[in-house]
Amino acid sequence: MIQGGTDRPGFPPILRWMIWGSLIVAVFVYLVVIQIAGFENPEERDPDLVNILYVMGGISVFISMGIKFVVKRVRTPEGKPKVPTWIDQGFIIALALAESSAIFGLILAFQGNPPAIYLPLFGMAVIALGLNAPALFFPKPIED
Repeated sequence: MIQGGTDRPGFPPILRWMIWGSLIVAVFVYLVVIQIAGFENPEERDPDLVNILYVMGGISVFISMGIKFVVKRVRTPEGKPKVPTWIDQGFIIALALAESSAIFGLILAFQGNPPAIYLPLFGMAVIALGLNAPALFFPKPIED
């Protein structure tokens, strides 16, 4: 069994799925808001902001996946897989960073940018959230 697993307090699995699902729904709510509000202000577009937000979105997704990478590789001194004590906090941070890419896309939409500009950031967010689903983020127990 993975060390530090079931005997420590933490989020119940259903709560992990609820948090994750809520953030997935939030990303799609952002898209609905964009469609309903219909932002079209070409004079407010800032091309430099597009580049900055793309870089920030990419870095956020990269760090989000990095947290998952680290969680999967924590080991005991004997080399056995171990669940880090900070796994729930790492999960929340990874999800927040993954979702931030969609928020950057929302900012670009608010400026009146076309969908071709802001939708890739939403795509990055959905992919990162999908790859950080609880079933993929949390290590599976290993029988000795």
